[in-house]
Amino acid sequence: MNSKYPLIAAAVAAALSLSSLVHAQPVLSQAENPTYSLVIAGSSAAKSSIAAAIGNDLCTNSSLMTTFSSTGASTNFFAYSCIPPNTTAANSELGSLINGSNVFTIYYRDEGGSVTGALPLASTVATTSNPDGTQGLQQLLRLDLATCTGAAPTYSCAITCTNGTNPAAPVCGVNDSWAGATVSDHVQMGVTDVEPAQLIGLDYPSDYVSNNFGSATASQLATLSHKTFVDQVFGVFINTEGTSITSTDLSTEAYANILLGANPSTPGFTDWSEVPDAETGAPMASSPQAIVRIDREPGSGTRTSANIFFLDYPCSSSSGIVDSVNATTGAAEVDNYSTGNELTAAEGTPGAVAYASIDNWYSSLSSPSSAQTLYTNMALATLNGVFPSNKAAAAGAYDYWFEATTVENPDATIVPAATTGKIISWIQNDMPQIGSVPDAADIDAIPGKGATPNVAKVPLVTNGQTTVTKEAYINPYTRNGGSCNVPSEAVQNGPPA
Repeated sequence: MNSKYPLIAAAVAAALSLSSLVHAQPVLSQAENPTYSLVIAGSSAAKSSIAAAIGNDLCTNSSLMTTFSSTGASTNFFAYSCIPPNTTAANSELGSLINGSNVFTIYYRDEGGSVTGALPLASTVATTSNPDGTQGLQQLLRLDLATCTGAAPTYSCAITCTNGTNPAAPVCGVNDSWAGATVSDHVQMGVTDVEPAQLIGLDYPSDYVSNNFGSATASQLATLSHKTFVDQVFGVFINTEGTSITSTDLSTEAYANILLGANPSTPGFTDWSEVPDAETGAPMASSPQAIVRIDREPGSGTRTSANIFFLDYPCSSSSGIVDSVNATTGAAEVDNYSTGNELTAAEGTPGAVAYASIDNWYSSLSSPSSAQTLYTNMALATLNGVFPSNKAAAAGAYDYWFEATTVENPDATIVPAATTGKIISWIQNDMPQIGSVPDAADIDAIPGKGATPNVAKVPLVTNGQTTVTKEAYINPYTRNGGSCNVPSEAVQNGPPA
C-alpha cells in the first residue's frame, strides 16, 4: 500500500479486518452479545437436527457457526452463533435482520426434553400487572456464555449440580437447579416430539418441581399454539456386548411386552431368552440374559412416542410405561433426562434396551458412512424384520415415526413480532421444506408443510443428498398433526404414465 495515503491505507486495512471477522465464526464476545437471539428448549431427539439446519440454512454453512456446549454435570445445554451473509437463503424471510454483519445466537436446551418445550409455555404465572396469571412467563435455565472457555468455532461451558449428579441422582434435573454456566430466561420457542396435548396422564411431567418448571392442565397444554415441523424416526437400541443375545430382530408386540414386563403388576418379558425372534421364532438369546429397561422420564416426548406406538397409550389403552422397581431393593429405576443420558446408561449396561431417535446410532450427522460407532455396545434393532431408516418410514415399511412440533411462546412481550417472531417464523416455514430439512438420518419432510409446501409423490422425492445420514424424503404418509392417528396417504402425484 502506498504510504502517501496513510488514512486510506488504514481504512482499507480496517475494512479487510472487518471483512475477515464478519465471515468467520463469531468469537465469545460477539456470541454473548448478539444482535438477535432466540431461546429454544425441548426435544433432545430434535436437538442435533435443528443444530444442523441452523448451520446449513441460517449460517449457509456449518463451518461458519460457533458452537457452545455444556460439560460436567449436564451436557444438555447448547448455543449456536453465526453472522449470516447476505446471500443466505434465510434472507428472503428474515429480510433486514440479515445484513452480513448482524450476529445471531440461538440457544438450545434439551435438558428435560419435550417437557421444557411445552410446560413453561402453558404454565400460567401471576405478575404484578396481571395477578390472574399470564401464559409463557415461566423461566428456565439456559446456557450462559460468560464463563465458557475455548476458541471459535467451539467453546465448552462448565455446569455443576450442587445436589448431585444427573442422572445418578437427578435432583438438579427435576429442580432445574444447575449451577455454573447457566442463567434464567424465558423459553421463546419450544420443540416437542409429539403435540403438547399428549403430555398427559402417565406422560405428564409429574417429577418436575412446579415452582421451577410451572404446571399446566391437560386443556392448557392442548391449547398451546403449535405447528408440525418434521417427521422424526425412532428406534429400539439393544446392548449386546458380552451377552448371550444372538438376535436383534424384535416384533412390536415383543417390545410392548418388554415395556410392560418391568412393571411389577403386569406380566411381560424380563429375559432375552424368553423373547422370540420376529422372523424365526427362535429365542433372541442362547441362554438366560436379563432385560434391563432404560427409560426417559415422564414428560419426555421420546417416552411418550414409545407409549403411543407400542402400547397405544393414551390413545385407546390405559396401560402405559411405569418405572420399573428393583425386585431386591424395592427402589424405582432412575430415569434419564435427555436422550444422551439415556443412551449412555444403556451403553454401559449389558442386556439393556432403550428407545431413541435413530440418528443417535450413527457416529456423526456429517458422516457419509452408515456404520455405527458412537454407541459401540449397542445394536439398532429391526422391528418386524425392517431396519429403521427415514427411507423405510417414507416407503410405509416402518411406522415408528412421529411429527415433531414447534411451540411459540404465547406472550408477545417475550416474542417481539419484528425480531424474534420473524426468526421463529423462519424456522417454522423454511426448515420443514424438503430442500431445507435438517441433514440427519432420522428426518423426513411432512407433505404440505413449508413456505413452498412439500408435494408428496411416488417415486419418493428426496432432498438431493446421496448419503445415508443426510438423505431425506417427502413422506407420502402423514399423521395429520395427531400422534394417535394412523398414517394416512398424502400422495398428490402418482408415478409417471
